[in-house]
Amino acid sequence: MRLSLFLLLAGCACPDLTIYTRYDTPERLASSYMRTPDPRRCSINTQGQTLIVNWYLPEIEGYRVELTRVFRNGERKTDSFGFNGVSGRYEISLRGNDYFETGGLLSYQAILLHNEEPIKVITHPLYVELITTKREQQQRAPKK
Repeated sequence: MRLSLFLLLAGCACPDLTIYTRYDTPERLASSYMRTPDPRRCSINTQGQTLIVNWYLPEIEGYRVELTRVFRNGERKTDSFGFNGVSGRYEISLRGNDYFETGGLLSYQAILLHNEEPIKVITHPLYVELITTKREQQQRAPKK
């Protein structure tokens, strides 16, 4: 009894990070459920994908996330962001022309850092590190 009470009161101060994707289609609009007219159902901007990042941290000092997204057309984009509270939600939307040009989100990797040390890595099952050859590295290097 005492042990369970202690565990209940002690709680867990472990940092947590969860990520998932959601497809956005006109069928997700409330007007689709209610079968009412809505000009947004015909709009290209209702088509897309959203990457949702949820977090719970014991404190916000020193924490940040490095998020690498891989799109279906082969593009990669890496973002880094800090936190504005001990818990919250961050959404990255890819809609309309951006969604159709990239083909949508293929995979992602998120690294939760505390004082620049990785403490948690979340990797989508299709995510792979990019392997570059010396020739590709030379081509990407800034020209003098």
